[in-house]
Amino acid sequence: MSNLTKLANYVFGHCDALILRESVSLDLMKRSNITTAKVEHGVDTAWLVDHHTEDFTASYAVQHWLDVAAQQKTVAIPCANWHRSTNVSAPLSKRMKKPLPGGQSHSR
Repeated sequence: MSNLTKLANYVFGHCDALILRESVSLDLMKRSNITTAKVEHGVDTAWLVDHHTEDFTASYAVQHWLDVAAQQKTVAIPCANWHRSTNVSAPLSKRMKKPLPGGQSHSR
């Protein structure tokens, strides 16, 4: 077992939930013998980028995760195949490079 697999099993085994947006990520975990016991199906994580509050209405799923993130320490880890979608997410990637209001960064 590789050190990366050992680390993944430790981290993913100690989290409350591992939210995956794509079944391909789950398939890769299974092929790599990484624990999937805490995996839950999720939604696209693009909502984590700063949004326009004046015209933003959160869906049920988005509001749920906004509430969770506001109430407790939460870590979002981009999926390993993020690079596959950068060509269609160019506006998103450009927004990610801009500082948030108040000088905050997107990574905490």
